[in-house]
Amino acid sequence: MAVLIGTALSAAPARAQVSRQALTFAIYGQYQTNEFHTNSSLTNEHKTLKPIEIATRDMVKALALDYAGTNWTSLTSAALVRETDFTNGVAGGERIFLHRGSPPTNLDVSTNFRLSFTNNFTHDVAVNFPGAARLRASSSAAGGTFPGASANTNSLVSDGLFSVSFYTTNMQFNLVGYGTTTETIFHAARDGADYSGPVQRLQMAGVGTFGLNVSTNFFEGEIVSDPDTNFASGPARGSFSTGEASFITNSVTNLFGP
Repeated sequence: MAVLIGTALSAAPARAQVSRQALTFAIYGQYQTNEFHTNSSLTNEHKTLKPIEIATRDMVKALALDYAGTNWTSLTSAALVRETDFTNGVAGGERIFLHRGSPPTNLDVSTNFRLSFTNNFTHDVAVNFPGAARLRASSSAAGGTFPGASANTNSLVSDGLFSVSFYTTNMQFNLVGYGTTTETIFHAARDGADYSGPVQRLQMAGVGTFGLNVSTNFFEGEIVSDPDTNFASGPARGSFSTGEASFITNSVTNLFGP
């Protein structure tokens, strides 16, 4: 497989110290085609402005094209996940992977998200929106939990601004929006040792921009249906979430792409 060329294997930590969450994206946008008509813009609007939809599976395909080249179909069944290694601390242990289950293999794709995923998808917010901290602090939900909520059940931790950026050769987007986090204290045992740690689950709805390179035809007919358009870009809106977290108790090989 092309992705194995130039990769390095990392020693996997005790897996009970690592949590895994599936990432789910649903992004909608609109792009303008190369068709222009002077007789009636209203009549021909459906030909010049067209909708697109980007789902998690499309992001996986875009990553597979970059990392596996002509063998990209070998990665399309992988899941897009966030893992948090508690041995490095939550702030330093967040990574994004393409995960395959047989055999258990992780391909590190964190660089395709730049640093936007760090600090629970708030890194770029702090850089680009200095006032975000005041916005979060003004919310009645910030830092609070519901009365009587158990430490071992989902409890509302905070709400505020979040952002995510995604960059590949054929697909790019940026979203910033409002969302909430809930937190669960997870416990696991492995090799006679007990592990526990807080894991946050995020749900966000936002707006931003997208760009699609369709000159390669990898997304022609799937996302973009206009054959005369080589590059589609425009405004986007959508949502993403981190799924239910679980501690990993099986061994897994981590791959770091070139």
